[in-house]
Amino acid sequence: MKPVLSKLKLKRLLMCKTQQEVADNISISRSYLAAIENNRERMTGELLKKFTSYYNCQSTELI
Repeated sequence: MKPVLSKLKLKRLLMCKTQQEVADNISISRSYLAAIENNRERMTGELLKKFTSYYNCQSTELI
């Protein structure tokens, strides 16, 4: 069975961005972004704000 893509990862892929591009823009490491996208790490409220600003979307679109 294929894993379900996280909303965060799907948003990144739809915008044709690499993990490195997103991580650099929101000032986190690529490995931390990968861990968040793969549900190995939880995202803080502050980080969620950075993602919503970067992707120009509502928080409900990412979580």
